[in-house]
Amino acid sequence: MQPGSDPVLIFDEIQRRWGRDLPRLILAKTESEFDSIWNDFQTFKADRGYAKLQEEQTKLLVVNKNKLVIQ
Repeated sequence: MQPGSDPVLIFDEIQRRWGRDLPRLILAKTESEFDSIWNDFQTFKADRGYAKLQEEQTKLLVVNKNKLVIQ
């Protein structure tokens, strides 16, 4: 993926959010607090275009597998 492309920007934004949310998940006092943080993160990923990122990563995986002749 090219630097500055949409998938790279999506990935970077999700990684920054994950860096913020992971400690909050670990330190959550209750299961409901954990679930709330987790669900917010999942919504954030979907809203930012995580499906598009996965699609691009899958394309790259297929290209690389073909280069290595892996079935």
